[in-house]
Amino acid sequence: MKRILATLVILLMMPYLPVFSQELPAADSPALAQNGGPHPPTGRISGKVVDGETGEPIIGARVFIEGSAPTIGALSDLNGNYTLRNVPPGNHTIVVTSPEYAKVVITGLALGENETRQEDFSLKPEIKQIEGDVVEVIAKVSRRSAAGLLKDRQKAAAFSDAIGAEEMSRTGSGNAAQAMSKVTGTTIVDGKYVYVRGLGERYSTTQLNGAELPSTDPNKRAVHLDLFASNLIENIVTVKSYTPDKPGNFTGGSVNMVTKSYPDHFNANFSLSSAYNTQFSLQEGLLTYPGGHTDWLGMDDGTRDLPDPLNDPNVAIPHITTTRRDTAAANRLDFLSKSFNSNMAPIKKMAPLNRNFAFSLGDQVQVLGRPLGFLGSLSYTRGFNSYTGGTAARWELLDNVNNADSLAANYIFNDSKSSDEVIWGALANLTYQPHPKHEFKTTYMYNRSGESVARYLYGTMLQGGGLGPSDVMETRVLQYTERALGSFQLSGRHALQPLLRMDLNWSGSLVKSKQDEPDLRYFSNHYTVDSSAGTPDTTYDTRTNAYDLPTRNYRNLNEDNAEFNMDFSIPFKQWKGLGGKLKLGGYLLSKERAFRERRFIYEQDISFYEGDPETYFSDTVVGINEQYSGGGITRFGNYIVQDNTGRSNYDSDQKISALFGMLDFPILRRLRFAGGIRLEATRMNLTSKDTSLAKAHLFNNDWLPSANLIYQLRPDMNLRASYSRTLARPEFRELAPYSSFDFVGDYVYVGYQDLKRTLIHNYDLRWEWFERPGELYSISGFYKRFIGAIERVKVTGELGVSSRNVPEANVYGLELEVRKRLDNVAPFLAHFQVGTNLTLVHSTVDIDSLELRIIQGYDPNPKTTRELQGQSPFILNLDVSYSNYKTGTTASALYNVFGKRLAEVSKGGAPNVFEAARGQLDFTLSQRIWNAVTFKASAKNLLDSEYKKVYTFKGQEYPALVYKKGRVFSAGFSWAID
Repeated sequence: MKRILATLVILLMMPYLPVFSQELPAADSPALAQNGGPHPPTGRISGKVVDGETGEPIIGARVFIEGSAPTIGALSDLNGNYTLRNVPPGNHTIVVTSPEYAKVVITGLALGENETRQEDFSLKPEIKQIEGDVVEVIAKVSRRSAAGLLKDRQKAAAFSDAIGAEEMSRTGSGNAAQAMSKVTGTTIVDGKYVYVRGLGERYSTTQLNGAELPSTDPNKRAVHLDLFASNLIENIVTVKSYTPDKPGNFTGGSVNMVTKSYPDHFNANFSLSSAYNTQFSLQEGLLTYPGGHTDWLGMDDGTRDLPDPLNDPNVAIPHITTTRRDTAAANRLDFLSKSFNSNMAPIKKMAPLNRNFAFSLGDQVQVLGRPLGFLGSLSYTRGFNSYTGGTAARWELLDNVNNADSLAANYIFNDSKSSDEVIWGALANLTYQPHPKHEFKTTYMYNRSGESVARYLYGTMLQGGGLGPSDVMETRVLQYTERALGSFQLSGRHALQPLLRMDLNWSGSLVKSKQDEPDLRYFSNHYTVDSSAGTPDTTYDTRTNAYDLPTRNYRNLNEDNAEFNMDFSIPFKQWKGLGGKLKLGGYLLSKERAFRERRFIYEQDISFYEGDPETYFSDTVVGINEQYSGGGITRFGNYIVQDNTGRSNYDSDQKISALFGMLDFPILRRLRFAGGIRLEATRMNLTSKDTSLAKAHLFNNDWLPSANLIYQLRPDMNLRASYSRTLARPEFRELAPYSSFDFVGDYVYVGYQDLKRTLIHNYDLRWEWFERPGELYSISGFYKRFIGAIERVKVTGELGVSSRNVPEANVYGLELEVRKRLDNVAPFLAHFQVGTNLTLVHSTVDIDSLELRIIQGYDPNPKTTRELQGQSPFILNLDVSYSNYKTGTTASALYNVFGKRLAEVSKGGAPNVFEAARGQLDFTLSQRIWNAVTFKASAKNLLDSEYKKVYTFKGQEYPALVYKKGRVFSAGFSWAID
């Protein structure tokens, strides 16, 4: 590590040493970024200079206005960007030159007073000219726009798909999760998790500006994409074929969110909107409970904190038997039991409107004669969701599959659930170029969310626990989840021209994430109504083996990531003079996680429940009961017991180091190779606080090869083929050897410390045609073979689920994509465009031998394979858009549907649970009212299809979870200074 840092310091200093330094051109030189004296009112011309064949930015290109005195000119920087300042109004001729490229001249460029204009240039490698100069002018290319991103995709070494800020705005995407649902081959599960090509979250990586983001979920390797507001994002690129310069835990795809960078001139944006849900907005019935005064900021103010007397994890809580004749112990147990608040059940209130606002501000200024750019952005969203009349059920197979005609209900509940979620984020970017060939950038992003959930279910518990068909069970959940993610990144880019024209890129990032669940509350009871005497008589009870006693859970996760990347790119010419590139680099990642959990249960000495939860947990029932105490014996109503032993608390760390070599090589003028190899070393350790449990370790050294071939059938058409080997690691929670109960998911998950990593062989083939700017036709096929795939399986009959390595899994898929402007179909369609993408996927995974033996107890001839969890057989997106820049009108109709996917591996011999296919239709409208003000409206989920998870047995469906989300109508305004 010390050697790497020392080398980096030396290389960073080299450009400034006298032996390597270059004299700056004179003030009247067109090569100098010198823009004359004050000459108001003047304008500005800026843009980008790129290689016409590769799409790579050209560093140090000379851009100047012919005939200007003094000369107005600039050098293109590391990103190919240039800016001509203080340009007088009028018609101008711009000249662009660079060694080894043909000169570009554009004449008659008109610039008005105080106007800012963008002109981008594409330079061709220099060839012999019979007469004249090569002249080429291209349209504006922005990494915010679909056209600009398609241009990048056309020139990229790997298979990729992307969505930019303009398209996010057009489709009404408020956060990264909503935006990713529009990308080919991706689906969003639970509104948060991205599945690429039907593969679960473990098979995709999520990055921010190229740095891996940690998970904010203790049970999944998943980043909550709904944390990232779309107004902070320039584009999201999903790379689907592996190259060695990427981390090896890459199978479905690598999702990289690129934050907005500084503008070349001052701009400011502000937007404000509200949304109405037809199912619950402005209606009584939103389930909630008393929270803190800062819930609106996505953070608890301490209201839900563990009571002070119980803060010490080693606190001694007297046992009930010691309190019978020990007054001090009884008073201590009484005090500790009454230290909790009494809220254990939801209350109802009117649901407010959802609201959202966003603000950003950016500019570029001159510091010591060089550009310093900055951008600040802030976003805030508060959204409510609610449903009533849903169904939650569990079904079992009680007999041999050949003898049973139906499934038996374990429970069937009427389900109501509401949530109040706050998400806000802030971004600050600062970029400085002390020299056109050197750039330093720092980015800080902070995201926070706080979600309050209240849920009430009631119905019949029909199997086990001693409840009869006439007993009605009630269960309630009160949950608050607070998540925060802070990312600080520092990066540098350096064109070391004297050193083999080498480009040096490096970046370091520190990321802290946390998830805190203070006071997760669970309370169940049952009651029976006896009408035999003519008058209904209701009897309540809370003591049975059918469900858990009232519980309060406190758990938190803290994770720190430190990451460092560095690579060198050395350009070269092959035997026919075609340009290639050799890329060498290294990678270090250090991750540390601490997970803590404490659980308290209300035991009952004397039961007093009469149907009112508030009374049942008040001081009149909790603690010492004076009425039944006496004769030297103390009796209690409810009292608390600490239920966890420490085994659920763990510390873990992961260290990954890698070296790679990659060659981007033109074999022929139309045939290009991009690939190489990566050596990645993994060290994972996990230690439970229960010292009786063995430590979990995972040590691997993996060689990960990659080969991509790109054949240019025509200048606008590619044929691509790719092979690579990648891996998937188990998550910390999967290695932690303890059981945990998820109240909402209703299963017991057991960690398994002997999990191994998965190796995956990836094969891809794609044909793509970029007919015109912004247009695309694409067909892709892929095949993935998993060795030792990690799957959640049944391990102990009805109750236990764990992760295991199954021998093999296979995934086959086909992707189709079309983006087409309709101006050449008919004149009246000039402002219309259509887009569609379809993904078809088939997967098989070997069923674990232990799981198979459990199934054979019910089915003597079971299948030995099943689908991968979370994998949809098809995903379809359709959109029709209208854009008229003259009138400032943009409108889109969007439809998305996915095929049924395996949601849960069932317990016992019951069929697995599938999430049913569901279609969504949205409409968005944007209309410019004045130059700086735009009105925006949307109508989403117009079909209001049921969210449905079902068992299917002998042709009949049995509901596991069913509810509707409601239709959402929103309206708002945005104001922009640009």
